[in-house]
Amino acid sequence: MNSSIKQIDENYNYSAEAFSKKNLTVTDIRDKIIEAYFSKRPLRYKNREVNQLSSGEKRKALIDIAYAFLSNSKEMDREVILAIDEPEVSMNIANCFPQFMRLQELASNFKRQVLITTHWYGSLPITDHGYLYHLRKEEQDVDIKISDFNFFDYLDEQRRFPDDIELKSMFDLASSIISFSKSVENINWIICEGSTDRLYLENLLDGLENFRVLPVGGCGNVIKLYGLLSYPLSDKLTADQFSGKILCLIDTDSNKVNVTKAPESKGKVDIRRIQTLTSNNIEAVKFLEPWRQGQFYERTVIEDCLDPQNYYTAVQRVIEEEGDEYLRILFQKFEFNTQISFSKILGDKSILIPKDNDAFINKEHIVDFINNKNIKMKIAKNYIDCTDSNKNTNGLLKDEVFNYFGVTNSKYELSRT
Repeated sequence: MNSSIKQIDENYNYSAEAFSKKNLTVTDIRDKIIEAYFSKRPLRYKNREVNQLSSGEKRKALIDIAYAFLSNSKEMDREVILAIDEPEVSMNIANCFPQFMRLQELASNFKRQVLITTHWYGSLPITDHGYLYHLRKEEQDVDIKISDFNFFDYLDEQRRFPDDIELKSMFDLASSIISFSKSVENINWIICEGSTDRLYLENLLDGLENFRVLPVGGCGNVIKLYGLLSYPLSDKLTADQFSGKILCLIDTDSNKVNVTKAPESKGKVDIRRIQTLTSNNIEAVKFLEPWRQGQFYERTVIEDCLDPQNYYTAVQRVIEEEGDEYLRILFQKFEFNTQISFSKILGDKSILIPKDNDAFINKEHIVDFINNKNIKMKIAKNYIDCTDSNKNTNGLLKDEVFNYFGVTNSKYELSRT
């Protein structure tokens, strides 16, 4: 065309504008097709175009569209980062929870990088895998210092937050859990003490999607959260909207802890302590009521209630990898107790049987080592590796958890009775 028209008059010329792109590309054609398509078929919600929606509905539509695109694009030629400023703005709680769940799913299920800023505390119970980033630059510094804090156990992480990071109260957390559970059908919660508890419980619940395990940084916080949850759930209307159950689970410690049982909460929430029991040579793990006057109890932590063989293997691996020479030699002076159903290290019913007097006397060195917080986490991760490779594991703890929540069989069906 350019050549032909110049034969008529050489002053004609098809040329690009100055400083503009000179060649037509596939992207240009695609953009025009998209523009033409959506001008004829604009997105509607309840027969209204998106630009006619309220600000909250527009924010909801924005996240819904992003989810629809990113969850359906199975193969993408480049990584995608979805960044949203305050997804909760102008939304009521009923819409906030599903939207934050979609953002969580984009990260965990579809491997998209999601970056958000938010003032909404309710996002924390939803966030299984996430980090809080703190950026700081002092006047004398050239570079910005970035610190990250894992939300896997954010209430434990809170102890090392900088002074200018504040999380809202337990009251807001309890309100968020109740609101979330009212908006999602049949969601069950286990509120536990720490991050290693969470690892063991999530491994036990593997395959059950309607469970959330939330560590809250100690027995005191579990008890406090139980009180804040139980009073609202004693209201019949709130309880009727809440289809799942909440188990607040604490260790049986050597020191008794006072727990005030709240008013009847319609069977929706309860606080129990984990306990190993032996009766007529039958060993079991039970979730018992908090302590009562004159009631017998024995110190029990979740590490006492695992599959003994897998726990022994996990401890052995971590001692070989992290222990010093003295500890490795000491551990070799014990043999595995094949006659036990619990995974206890302490006491007469221990998985460790000393081979000589030196092992018997110095067992406390092994106990001190495995009680270190970082070592406990490494043992927990090794234990999960063992259970993944050995599915025929002891079911004492699993039986009690399933019994509490009404999981009726190995196919993880929930009883609705």
